[in-house]
Amino acid sequence: METLLPQLARNYPNILLQLVALERELPPAQREATLRYIGQRVGAWVYKRDFALGGQLPLADSVRRIALPAMRQLVQAELHEDVLKVRNSPFCHRGESGECCHFLRGMLGGLLEGQHGAHVHVVESQCRNTGAETCRFEFES
Repeated sequence: METLLPQLARNYPNILLQLVALERELPPAQREATLRYIGQRVGAWVYKRDFALGGQLPLADSVRRIALPAMRQLVQAELHEDVLKVRNSPFCHRGESGECCHFLRGMLGGLLEGQHGAHVHVVESQCRNTGAETCRFEFES
């Protein structure tokens, strides 16, 4: 895992194909934890690289000014009130049930925890993998 992270940093933002390939190789029991961990690390790195110089923002502003622009580097993302919606997650529709955007959820957590210095709970409240129109992410501090 630790050898993969520098490769992702070098290739960022062109990392989704590499992550989807990794996801397919992982045993189902390890998939969620591994992809969330990688997402968390990538999000923390992107926060430090691109957003760390700003002042501390309330959570809703952090989602709008940090999480949304960072996610738009990877996927089609929109913000509706305090909910971030992703239309084209490459992790959906792999033939399994349940939410599957573990990397994106981890990345959002890493981006926002860098801003708030504490755990930010990111919930994937809807997922295209379960039939929703978009993947929806909600945030709690």
